[in-house]
Amino acid sequence: MPYSACPLDGAALTQLQKNRHFQLDDDTLLHASPISGGYVVWQEDITDINTLIQELGQTGQELRERNFLRL
Repeated sequence: MPYSACPLDGAALTQLQKNRHFQLDDDTLLHASPISGGYVVWQEDITDINTLIQELGQTGQELRERNFLRL
């Protein structure tokens, strides 16, 4: 299955070069690393991480409601 890169606007590319990462959307991070003559860019799917963060938040809320966790 061939993969193709999505086009980046100038601001996104500048941030990617400066910070070495850029959040493309809620579930996708782009990373960059300099190489001879340019940059290598790859994407990371963070869907599972976001799901776990949401579940942790829900669990914390349930514990607060049950008075198991006191802040």
